[in-house]
Order: sequence, then structure tokens, then C-alpha cells
Amino acid sequence: MRRITVTCGGEKRAMCLGVGESARLGAAADNDLVAPFPGVSRRHARLESTGDGLLVVDLGSKNGLVSDGRRFENLLLTVGREVHLGHAVLSVEEVSSSDLDLGLRFEARRLPTPPSGIGVQDTRELVAADALASPGAALRLVRRLGRTAAPPPPDERQELLDEARRVLKAHWLAEMEVDEESGELTTARWHGPLADESTLGVLEATLASEPPDREGLRRVEAEHHFVLASPGGDAWLVAAFEPHSRPGPWAEELLGFLTDRLLGDRPPMREEEPAGLGALNLPPRMVLGDSRLMRDLMLQIAATLRSDRSVLLSGETGSGKEMVAKLIHRSSATAGGPFLGVNCAAIPGELLEAELFGVEARVATGVDPRPGLFVRAEGGTLFLDEIGDMPERLQAKLLRVLQEREVWPLGSGKARPVTARVIAASNRALEEEVAAGRFRRDLFYRLRGLHFHVPPLRRRREDLPALIHELATRAAEKFEKRISGVTRRALELLLDYDWPGNVRELEHAMERAVLLCPSGLPLEPEHFPALTAAPPQGDDDVSDSTAPVPLATPAAGLSFDAEPGAGSGREEPEEAAFRPLQERVDEVERQAIREALKAGGGVKTRAAELLGVTRNGLAMKMKRLGLDGD
Repeated sequence: MRRITVTCGGEKRAMCLGVGESARLGAAADNDLVAPFPGVSRRHARLESTGDGLLVVDLGSKNGLVSDGRRFENLLLTVGREVHLGHAVLSVEEVSSSDLDLGLRFEARRLPTPPSGIGVQDTRELVAADALASPGAALRLVRRLGRTAAPPPPDERQELLDEARRVLKAHWLAEMEVDEESGELTTARWHGPLADESTLGVLEATLASEPPDREGLRRVEAEHHFVLASPGGDAWLVAAFEPHSRPGPWAEELLGFLTDRLLGDRPPMREEEPAGLGALNLPPRMVLGDSRLMRDLMLQIAATLRSDRSVLLSGETGSGKEMVAKLIHRSSATAGGPFLGVNCAAIPGELLEAELFGVEARVATGVDPRPGLFVRAEGGTLFLDEIGDMPERLQAKLLRVLQEREVWPLGSGKARPVTARVIAASNRALEEEVAAGRFRRDLFYRLRGLHFHVPPLRRRREDLPALIHELATRAAEKFEKRISGVTRRALELLLDYDWPGNVRELEHAMERAVLLCPSGLPLEPEHFPALTAAPPQGDDDVSDSTAPVPLATPAAGLSFDAEPGAGSGREEPEEAAFRPLQERVDEVERQAIREALKAGGGVKTRAAELLGVTRNGLAMKMKRLGLDGD
């Protein structure tokens, strides 16, 4: 495989060609390798990958092909040689095809034409998912069908099922029935490319041992991944998925919903019945995810949408609490009002008070009157991020607002009623802040009318592929680049990393990778230097991303034995005597936790205090280390 790169200044465009393949290079957007650089003609050259190298043929360009100071009509480009195309430089390198195997493949779709200018393409392209289905699109489809008075007419039904196949990324989708006389499964309608007889034969043979006459879902593993859903009669909706794109739980739920609404005779949902995930109105481009933790969180939120209580969101920094707050706002009765937010940790106390409650005229010289966020968020939602950092004086004032539903602007002699719903968020454990006297207990209980915990990214790794795709898409749009996908090696690297900074860290990593990646090529491990760099050497570097339990002081009553063989006087230990660092860290953590539990009389809360961690943190570590059964 040959990687062809066109460079001009600090910008690169690239593509790969196998032996026997060809492509066209030029500044126009309809070329295979688009190089919108000064001196590159609209259709500059044809590239042919041969067994001896890359044959470059001039297509009548103005500046031609220049190498070693000479102009050529055509030349054979090999590794180490360069060709000048105006201000751009064309080069080639040999790469392993396995290095470019894609774990995620993106397809291009067109963007609006931007203003023209040097170095700007006439038509931009962005990346979009080719191998991933969209839970967000599924929810929109469910909402369209959720409260219809009757099943849709045949023409609309065909359109809906075609859309469902695209949303599911199914290879094909078929409506099948059981023949009354023969008892065989027959096809009533087909959506997508027709399956060959052998594929259908495998499906029918597999189902022969267990006739599809019982209600619910069935999964059949054969050449394809088959999922069958029935409303309980003799009609079935059958979806076939490619072997590399196994459907998630949300896909099966969508199939079950479609069979009920399109194939069954059950009455439509009443308005007062909960709509489940279909009631959620996702913010634009929010990745719902396919993990059980996120799905459970969404179901909890959907079940409480009718409540107007204050909401408390807990979770680590960067885990997506603000996006969840926007989801709650858009899906509840506050959707018609504004969504305003403030970071309580980013504004000094005096300014935060004025920002929240407002300022009346003539409070002080040079101070302009302005309404506070509570007033400006009238009928909507006020998002208070990092509420744990709010000064105690303001905590008391906020408590009064939540209790009385009125604010006293600075300098005002009368209160003003407010109706904004409050959603607060914190990356701290507010229970511990209350116990330590740093946060008001009464305010904590007032805010915790509804409490949702946003799980960290390392606990919902199933969501990573969809997040990687979406964040790469956004970065490609932002920097006006075309990325063909993510290689398998890069995807494995991203899936193995713990992401202590959660979605925010992943977003920054994807933006940096897109900037480093030449346009037209996939993201590779080298584009994630923070993940591939070797850790610094030295005695102080003994931690990893799992943040081991801090060692307690001698006063805690804990002791640690030396590693086997320590102090033996051997200057050069044998390689076989070493064990992976993580195994050693885990061993020390297990010993520390066992001794802390013993010192604390078996009480986990006391053991957590001795170790300097939270009780939840201790429970998570015990589960990871296999100590939860002790």
C-alpha cells in the first residue's frame, strides 16, 4: 500500500493507493486527491500505482511536474523522491495495509460551499458514520410513531420501515409471516438489498427447530446476526445485520416497538402513559450511547420528566453533566423557556451574587442595573455548575430562593417572583462536603429533589465508538478536513485508555488528532501522542490512570511488607523476577484495604477514612480488585 501526500506550508492532504489503482490529483473538489494549494491546477495530474512505484502523469497543468530542477510530462515517483506542483510538494511512502485497516469507517457528505479564496476548497466534505447506527435517530422515529391514533397507511409504512433500516444500519429488513397451511416463514415485504437463497435457507433452517410463534424477540447467529421481533401473532419483523455490526439493546427495543405499532393490533399509547426513552428530546448531536449505565440513566430521567423539582447531577469532571442538564430541560415542561448556565467556581462570590440575583439602579457609582439569571431564565432552566464551590453566604440566599420562589436583587426593597427550574451539578461528593461543614445540609436536601449520577467514561466503554465517531465528525467540520476513519490499532488504543478526563478529554484528543492527521487519511495511533507516549522515567512515577489508594500514615495502623527479594543485595535482578507494575500496585492496594478494614472493625466507612478515599471509591476499588465478596 502506498500513502501519497501533498504538502504546502503546514497543511497536508493525503490518500492511499494499492498496486494497480489510480487517482486524479488537483485543486478542484471533484478530484480523488484534492490539493487546493497555490500553483496546483484544477486537474493537475493522474496518479497510477505500479509495481515499481507511483507513476505521475501531467494533465496539461500550468506549472507541471518539477523534480530536481527539471520539468517532466510524467515520471516514476519512488520513496525518498519529491515532485513540486506549484507551491506544493508531492511524495510517496510505503505503508503496511494492516496499519490502515479501519476500525471505524467514515463516508463523506457535502457541506455548504464556503467563501472562496486561496487554499479553500470550492466544496467541503465532512465525515459521517458508516458503520454505526444512531440511537438519537431511533428516538426521533419512536416519537413520530409513539402517539399516532392508528397504524400508518401502506405508503407511509413503507417509508417508515425504510427509514428504520437506515437508522438501525441493518443489511436488510423484512416483514415475514407464518403460512397457515405449511407453517413456513414467508416474506410479505422487503426493505433493502435482497438476500441470496443460501442466507434465507440458513435462517429458515435455524428457525425450523423452534417455530417463530411465541411473543418477543429472538436472536439467530448465522452468516448474519438476525433479530426477529413479533407482536405475538404470526407476523414477524426480521432484521439482518452484518457480522461486524452486532446490534445493541436500543436497536432490539426499536424493533420491538415497530412490530407493536406496525404489525400488531394493540391500541396506541395513551397520552398519560409514560413514553420511556421516546419522551426524551436529545440536544443536537448528543450521543446517547449504548451502555447499560447510560440507558438506565436515560430511563430514570424519562420517568421523572413531569416533575418540576430541582435536580442535582453528580459525576466526575468532563463526564457530560451539562449535556444531561440540557436534555432534561428540552424534554420537560421548561422546554419552551431559556436554558441559562453559570459556573459557580469561575466567578468570585460578590460578582456571582449579582449575576444570580440581579442589581438595581443606583446601588453604587458606575454600576449598571441588570436582571439576574433567575429572572432571565423565567419559565426555563437555570443550570448551576460546580455548586459545591458556591460561598456559604450565597448558599443561604439560594436556599431562600428555592423555598420562597422569589429573589431580592441587590439594592432592591422588594422581592421579585421567579419560576425558573434549578438544575445543579457538582464533581464533588456533596454528602462529604455536608459532613465536613462546607456545604449547607438544608440546601443539599433542597437541591436533591431529583438526583442523577452521570457515570464516568471508563465505566461505559460501550459508548466510546459512537462518541469517537461524533467527536471526530465535529472536529473535521470545525477544521474543514476530511478524515476517512479510525484504524483498528488507533481504535484499540482509544478503547483501552481509561479517560480520567472523561468526554471532555476525549473531545480534546479527537480535535488534536484531526489537526495532526492529513486530510483524506484515517486517524492512526501516532495522532494520539498523549496516549502513546512512554511514561516519564523516575522513582516518582509510580501511579497510573486508576489512581491507586493513597498509602496511610503509620498512625493509621497499616504496615506494608517489602517486595519479595528486596534487600537481597542483587544489583541486577533477573528479568523473570519482575512482574507488571499494575500487578504490584493491585497487590499493595489489596493489602492496604484488608488492613484498613481490619483496623476499622470491618466498617467500610471507617476504612475509607483511614485510606483517605470516599466510601463509594473504596467500594469501586474492592469490586475491581475482587474484594467485594470479603
